[in-house]
Amino acid sequence: MTNVEWVEMLSVIPPDQQNQIVVILHNGCEVMVETIARIEANFLVIRGRVGGTIEEGRGFFLPFSQMLYMRIEREVKISELKGMFGETFADRKSNLDELEVEVEIAVVPPVAIPVAVVREKKPTPAGGDDPASVARALLMERIRAGRNSIGRPDGK
Repeated sequence: MTNVEWVEMLSVIPPDQQNQIVVILHNGCEVMVETIARIEANFLVIRGRVGGTIEEGRGFFLPFSQMLYMRIEREVKISELKGMFGETFADRKSNLDELEVEVEIAVVPPVAIPVAVVREKKPTPAGGDDPASVARALLMERIRAGRNSIGRPDGK
């Protein structure tokens, strides 16, 4: 994103919700925003804290070039997101009505699978259909098979 796009995005977030923003940088660092102090052409000046710490009230100068994305750290309703951008459901519906979209459905003929490729499904081991019990039973089978092959001179 360009610096102008970051500034535009920051301008749509209401001031009372700016303390719920988390900025993620390219290096994976998360910065929790308390207050946006200033938005410059190339960087953002905030008061906040680094994610995973309790050291609040730190000052950050975040270059837009290092910002990967922002998120709102709470559950957000779709109507809230649309409201931030001044879009209502009626506006969106009228925009969709104006679009003309052609949809093509590709019909793909069924492919014959050679009989040699089809594998038989192994019966599930004793213990039920629970994935944990199936995994446990398969692991026990491998351990037993390994123990049985250790004593043989041919290794089989």
